[in-house]
Amino acid sequence: MKTFLLISLLLLLATFECVKKQEKTVHKVVYIEKVAPAVPKPLSQYEQCKRECRIQRDAQSNAERVEQLKKEIDEAEALLAEHNKHVDAPEIPEERQEGSGDNTAKQASRFDHLKRAASRIVDSGSELKNAITGGGDN
Repeated sequence: MKTFLLISLLLLLATFECVKKQEKTVHKVVYIEKVAPAVPKPLSQYEQCKRECRIQRDAQSNAERVEQLKKEIDEAEALLAEHNKHVDAPEIPEERQEGSGDNTAKQASRFDHLKRAASRIVDSGSELKNAITGGGDN
């Protein structure tokens, strides 16, 4: 009986302390002042188009969107093919195309470059004279 009374007394004190702690907590209320937005900026054509596309995209289902995008791709490819028909660009021969396999052109060695540079110097007499005498027109 004494233990029962002691346990009940302890439980009563514990609940009383919990109630006191709950009453002591103070809740801070923060008031946020709503500010009206400034004058909205006029939207650029890109932003207007982007907004309209977003509205259309949200209204469509995924399957409809996929079909529409496929159709747009086909139209763009047709326009590109039509444009390429009318372009008068010269065809690049296969041997000149980038990454077309072995590069058969001989790479000039450093010695070849020096020989060509020496022949250019010999061709002009004044440059040769300046190279030998160290410059100056004497």
